[in-house]
Amino acid sequence: MGNSEARLHKRSARATKAKLNRAAETMHSRIDQLEKKEKPMEHEVIVFDIAEFPKLHSRYAVQFNDCEVKVGNRSLKSQVSGAIKPGQKLAITGANGSGKTTLLNMVARRDSALTVAGPAKLGIFSQQQENLNENETILENVTAKSPYKETFIRNVLARLGFKREDVHKPIAVLSGGERVRASLATVFLHNNNLLLLDEPTNYLDLTTKEALTEVLRSFPGTIIFVSHDRSFVDEVADDELSFANNVPTVSPLSRDEQTAHSHTDEDLLAIEMQITETLSKLSVATTEEEKKELDAKFQDLLKRKQRAVK
Repeated sequence: MGNSEARLHKRSARATKAKLNRAAETMHSRIDQLEKKEKPMEHEVIVFDIAEFPKLHSRYAVQFNDCEVKVGNRSLKSQVSGAIKPGQKLAITGANGSGKTTLLNMVARRDSALTVAGPAKLGIFSQQQENLNENETILENVTAKSPYKETFIRNVLARLGFKREDVHKPIAVLSGGERVRASLATVFLHNNNLLLLDEPTNYLDLTTKEALTEVLRSFPGTIIFVSHDRSFVDEVADDELSFANNVPTVSPLSRDEQTAHSHTDEDLLAIEMQITETLSKLSVATTEEEKKELDAKFQDLLKRKQRAVK
């Protein structure tokens, strides 16, 4: 390289370095202007106080005695059999109109075709949220018949999306999804040891469904629930009563490897679609509150995706 070429090379190198320095300074300036984010708060693990929980001292919580499920004179299913021990969680599954909710209602009214343990205290969740008092707040509804301390109640309500002053909202002003969450909280935080839940995940977003799953798994009592959500069934249930069978019988939940892998793939695809949707909404969000909510949802979805791919 001649002298003139060497000088040109040095000038070019200095110019490139100067551009890089300016770019670095610009990036630092932008970083300094970004809003400072606090570290996400770690949620407390939900643990029910066994000392306050009304234990069910019976061999079986519910027994199905070859019962027939009917609507009027029309038979939907016959020879439903099996038993559930205290503390077990049973999923009733099958097609729409097959009689799942009808059977749940039979348990609720202690129909003579089946046996419900005498000491069982029933907590019932239906799509109509009939267990809510319209004239009271969320916190008043929950604490009215609850054996648990207010600190624990507020912790559970926070996990279900009712934080700080939200617990003082009157039931009458709640949206449909908020009413579902409030009704569910009332069921498992009242003095009940046998929960009957009809499609509890309807109208719940991914984050709230995950919180509900944690609460129900930690619930020390018996749960019978109707659901079409296969991933929710797999997460919560110990046993299954499938109305897809000609003779429905309570049996341990089947989780073979192939099915589990299939469900994981389905869950992962659903999560990725929700991540795309959330990012799209985040890009056009205008208020800081909306941005924070969407960012929190995005972070939860990322955590869910990481668990799904493991």
